[in-house]
Amino acid sequence: MPIKDARHLPKGPSIDDEGFSIVNHESSVLDFYDSTQITELYYSEIISLLKGRLHAKDVIIFDHNQRSKVRAKAGQSEVRTPVAAAHVDYTKTSGPKRSQEILENAQKNPLSK
Repeated sequence: MPIKDARHLPKGPSIDDEGFSIVNHESSVLDFYDSTQITELYYSEIISLLKGRLHAKDVIIFDHNQRSKVRAKAGQSEVRTPVAAAHVDYTKTSGPKRSQEILENAQKNPLSK
């Protein structure tokens, strides 16, 4: 399957047709490897952005990973090395189980709005 840079398509992708869209967003985050900035600033920004774009009542952020070969090798905490290939984290059995865990945690988590 050919993969193209969707930013250069004559008609941009849409949620309804392609399942994703491209939007501009200016973040107040200065360092995307700073966990505090991510959880305190970026999560709220993205929740607001998604609610506005998707008319969603709730948005739940889960399983956030930071990946950088250089930073992971340097031992920066919470940074993992990039994966070698596309992959799926969930199976038919683990997906529903993980969904239930996420929804239960979201009821307790103030970042889920």
